[in-house]
Amino acid sequence: MAESQVNNCSEPADPDVAELEVQNGLLLVLDPGVGLLPETLSERPVTATASCIAVGTLHGAEGSTNVRMAEEAAPSDDELHLRWAGEIHTEQSLCVMTVELERILSVPCRGAVQVSIYSNDSEEPDSIWIEWQKSAP
Repeated sequence: MAESQVNNCSEPADPDVAELEVQNGLLLVLDPGVGLLPETLSERPVTATASCIAVGTLHGAEGSTNVRMAEEAAPSDDELHLRWAGEIHTEQSLCVMTVELERILSVPCRGAVQVSIYSNDSEEPDSIWIEWQKSAP
């Protein structure tokens, strides 16, 4: 994991992509100022509240996970499949974070955001695409 991507929150080489070993096998997509985590993490690959999405990943001991956050949809190929789609609330930004609340990726946005989560495996994906779009007022 590149230090610039997580520890000091500076811009990585490609600010929309991160590759990291996810120690708990779980990433959060939320605005850290208002996001409320799901009470339980079911057997589903993605669980959400109105302000937070919990995304299961490949456990860090098994290897690294590639995460992309983009305004465009995932490429239509046989590798990535839609796992969740919905809307979450933000006040300042939409972030991908570890459960230790280390910021991985972030985009400024305010209000309702449409989010779609794509991954290459239903249980322990090592490739995740997070599509986001600001909701219409």
